[in-house]
Amino acid sequence: MPNSLKTRIELHINHSFHALTHRAFLYFWAGQTLSNIGTWMQTVALSWMVLSLTNSPLMLGFCSLMQFIPAVFLTIVAGALSDAFSNRIILIITNTLLTLICLTFAFLSFSGAAKLYVIFALSFLTGCVNSFDMPARQVFALETAGKNDLPNAVSLNTASFNLARLLGPAAAGIVMSAAGAGWCFIINAASFIPVIAALFAIKPLLNSAPDHKKTARAAADLTGDIRDGLGYIRRNGILLFLLSLSAAVALFANNFQVLLPVFAKQVYHFHALGFGYLMSALGAGALFGALLMPLLGKGGTHRHMPLYASLLLALVLLFTGFSKVFLLTAVGAGLTGFFLILFNTASNSMLQLNSDDVHRGRVMGVYSLIIQAFMPLGNFFAGIAANRLGAPNTFVLSGAVCLAAATVIPALFRKKKTAS
Repeated sequence: MPNSLKTRIELHINHSFHALTHRAFLYFWAGQTLSNIGTWMQTVALSWMVLSLTNSPLMLGFCSLMQFIPAVFLTIVAGALSDAFSNRIILIITNTLLTLICLTFAFLSFSGAAKLYVIFALSFLTGCVNSFDMPARQVFALETAGKNDLPNAVSLNTASFNLARLLGPAAAGIVMSAAGAGWCFIINAASFIPVIAALFAIKPLLNSAPDHKKTARAAADLTGDIRDGLGYIRRNGILLFLLSLSAAVALFANNFQVLLPVFAKQVYHFHALGFGYLMSALGAGALFGALLMPLLGKGGTHRHMPLYASLLLALVLLFTGFSKVFLLTAVGAGLTGFFLILFNTASNSMLQLNSDDVHRGRVMGVYSLIIQAFMPLGNFFAGIAANRLGAPNTFVLSGAVCLAAATVIPALFRKKKTAS
């Protein structure tokens, strides 16, 4: 290989992972990567536990819905708190609480005392904690990596999440088959320890985001700050467009948590290991998309990337619904993960880059509301549809609605821009 070409490749790779040169981001990213694997193991174990107790896609969707209710009321408040207080402290608190919830799930699994209403209650508590965790975690990427490396940091966080999506479900299938679901919860609880340790270790490395109130006014007038943040989004056409498209994708295209276990169990008659294979295929596609985003450089935050990704995602959902062969379904799951990650990563970066420093936490709070609330709501509707129509037809319906939304929303914003 010529030296000039080798040098260009090395420079491009170094640029693609430049956010890791910030030690604060590196520590948090490493801890979060380990934690994400445990979280995906718990996601698979919990879905399988509910389906084993009830054999009902509707109840599986209802379990996801339990995370919707707290997100509706708490996420926008959490975004305002992210603008007002230290995100590092918020994350220490939320990760500690999530550890305790995991241990409770483990106790229920080992004792054989798992009841559906208890699982729903713990899912509700998880939704409450995640409502405060998500906005703080997303803004913390900017605080640890800096604005110039934010798109790269978001891409690397996404790669970490989807590496876990690849490894976690496969590991969960093996662990559940060999030792039971309880050990998945134990492993997840242990995986939060590196995150909490990193959050304590990086305090001296942070140049901003002190561990006290950032502004006295933000704490004194939380309601006013929320109104101000919503008004800021309403006046910013780019933010409003991205959030509207994100809502459509979260509601209609992010229902694999409900539909894939139904596909595995009721269409292909597989057990936990087969479900793990489908989730791993989804994770493999998502991981490839997440690794591709840093390599795209500035192109990864192209203003049309979310729109293109949402259109292709809708077509893949239609393809998956019409598939009757397990291998093709796995391919469809992989492509779903790929285009979903392209959409989410580009949207997340563009939202933060198009927000000012004063309102960024509240913008990401609304975005977190969409992700945390609309996705479980979409899972609930998918559960109802799968209960009546079956998983394949629900995929087709989801793809058709998502395609319509990805066509109509841009047209509405173009019309509004022309009228103004």
